[in-house]
Amino acid sequence: MKRALVLSFSPIASDPRVMRQVQALQGRYALTVAGFGAAPAGELEFVALEPEAPSRTGKLVKAATLLGGLNEFHYWRMPLVQRTLAALQGRRFDVVVTNDIIALPVALKLANGTPVLLDAHEYAPREFEDLWRWRVFLQRFYTHLCRRYLPRVA
Repeated sequence: MKRALVLSFSPIASDPRVMRQVQALQGRYALTVAGFGAAPAGELEFVALEPEAPSRTGKLVKAATLLGGLNEFHYWRMPLVQRTLAALQGRRFDVVVTNDIIALPVALKLANGTPVLLDAHEYAPREFEDLWRWRVFLQRFYTHLCRRYLPRVA
């Protein structure tokens, strides 16, 4: 049976969009689901991920790397990204489905050339543009992720 990964940096069991993806793939694939919170019901492997709780120093480093435009450095050193890679590295999937742009780069790395499907809820760089913190710290980062990684989505 082919293997599929559903990856979301959200509480899986309470995320209706992700749960629809899980339900659509169950029974058709040997399914691995990775995300926050409790495991969804059904025949699948669940990999629990822990959301980030950055320290004060971590927040300062994050702000400095984002303001400095060190987007790749920032992304690949995010504790959540590193924990996700550690938990899933070395596994093989025939398809990877990911939720939102923030999980896309790590999904592409884990896919190792197999198709990656992205469920983008909105255009991420403009999601919170009404908030000054978003515009100053995150908008350029999310624009970078879209430009670099969206072209690689199946």
